[in-house]
Amino acid sequence: MEQTSTLAPVALDYDDVVDCLAEALDQRLGRGAPVYVATDGSLVDMVAAWGVALDGEASYALNLPGEDQSAYRAEVEGLLVVARALNRCRCRGRVHILADCQSALTTVAGGGSNLLLSRRACAVFDALQGKIEVSKWWVPSHGKPAGSTWRCPPCGEMVSRALNAHADRAARGCAGRVSAGSDRQRCARAREVAFGWEKQAHQAFRLELKKKYEHDHEIAALKNALPGEGDPNAAGVAQSNDKMLSVQKNDENRSLKTNRLFPTPNKPDPMPQNLAFLFTKITPDTGAALDDKLGFVPIGRPMEVRWNVLTAIFFTQVLMVIGYCAALACFPDYWWTCTLCFGLPFSYIAIQNIYIDHDVMHGATFPVYEWQRFLTHPFADFFSLPWEEFVLEHNRHHASTVDLLIQGEFGWDPEEFHYALQQWAGPWSSNWYKYLLTVPFIPVIHFFGLNDTGSLFALEWWMHFPDEGAGGKCNKELPGLFWSKWIPRRVKHNAFVLSLWACVWLLGTYPLGRPLSEGWRFMFTVSVFARIGYSAAWMFITNFTHSF
Repeated sequence: MEQTSTLAPVALDYDDVVDCLAEALDQRLGRGAPVYVATDGSLVDMVAAWGVALDGEASYALNLPGEDQSAYRAEVEGLLVVARALNRCRCRGRVHILADCQSALTTVAGGGSNLLLSRRACAVFDALQGKIEVSKWWVPSHGKPAGSTWRCPPCGEMVSRALNAHADRAARGCAGRVSAGSDRQRCARAREVAFGWEKQAHQAFRLELKKKYEHDHEIAALKNALPGEGDPNAAGVAQSNDKMLSVQKNDENRSLKTNRLFPTPNKPDPMPQNLAFLFTKITPDTGAALDDKLGFVPIGRPMEVRWNVLTAIFFTQVLMVIGYCAALACFPDYWWTCTLCFGLPFSYIAIQNIYIDHDVMHGATFPVYEWQRFLTHPFADFFSLPWEEFVLEHNRHHASTVDLLIQGEFGWDPEEFHYALQQWAGPWSSNWYKYLLTVPFIPVIHFFGLNDTGSLFALEWWMHFPDEGAGGKCNKELPGLFWSKWIPRRVKHNAFVLSLWACVWLLGTYPLGRPLSEGWRFMFTVSVFARIGYSAAWMFITNFTHSF
């Protein structure tokens, strides 16, 4: 009755098994006492089988045919086999069916998401009405404790669990025999080997991530200071006492500015399943599936995907600039047409660049490859913050301004100049005329680089970070992180940025038939459209969202 298959398993003599089960059930119904039947399903190496146990004396089992091999499907099939066998019985009586799968019991009762299977199961059980009275009972599986609301079958808990275990052994034994030596078993072994490698890679990744947080302990300190932001990989980093790396509050955990308690995440408890995704922090493992068997979360691809998208945006920008140069070289008389066809999409790409930067910053802080840290925002300005300081200042903003409308509540906020304009203007109803000055000024300061990826903002940040020590900003620690860590990063990042703009300058010279001294004309046009896009993105993030 069992056959090994290299593809989809084949179940032989299904009707014979049902007939044998029907004969055994008929004999027990003829005795006039209630009959207890336990069903179960099992999956071994991607081969599923159902099992049926009668009064602890006899058991029947058969593997599932076809590609739909799952324990749930086997559980449902076990219940259907009992119903079909009862339809072939001559005697009447009462039968109690025990199963440990609530989903399968829901399906045969007409519920569940598999409507076709549910309807077919209901039709089989409905045919028993007026002939055999059937009661279906759920039994906790494999020694699991029963809840206080559990309805115990009339035969008692011990007998119920014993019957369920008997059916489980029958199903598991059948599935094991059918899968033995099959291609499915070989595939399962290969998957286990691959999963073991993935586990090792995940552990190595976690170790590397912890090392990065230890090296960039400033980022870890700020992330751990945010409400609900703490990264488990940064848990080993001690809290910083530096003004720029900590939340400014008193001993009562209240703001020094407003005396408000430092907020805590207001998450529903218990968390509704349909809302869980709203409160799930984006991490490098987001989207990865939890494997209960091996007991770890396998490394997911969301981190790599985010950085791949960010990298693709940079190379798209490069290709667009080269394409713009080629268009001007081929159509020199259509400057406005070529410029607008390049500039408008380029500004749009710049907007998307900032939004992806923001997602990467919070969900995949450290790049997959070291060279990717230079590609995050080089077109934003002629010099800017390196990636690590971009992350730092943005987390400084979140640590200081927890409430969107109360800026700098828990310390200095790098964005305070923007908010100062709004706070100076005051309420709109009585000071509307002041907004006639401040609102038009906003796009101007963004255009000239007073935003997170701009040059003016970089100067502002560098004047505040790192905190000055006893020997001044440049001698904070010996041998001095300022010289050994931050200065090299700033030099490398801005050397790349300047090299990129130098290439843009050169594209505007000989390819367009212009002397070297006129490369600024092409570079200026590219920069203008880039600044329009980056300014638009930051105006929405910095000004619009903090104004209502």
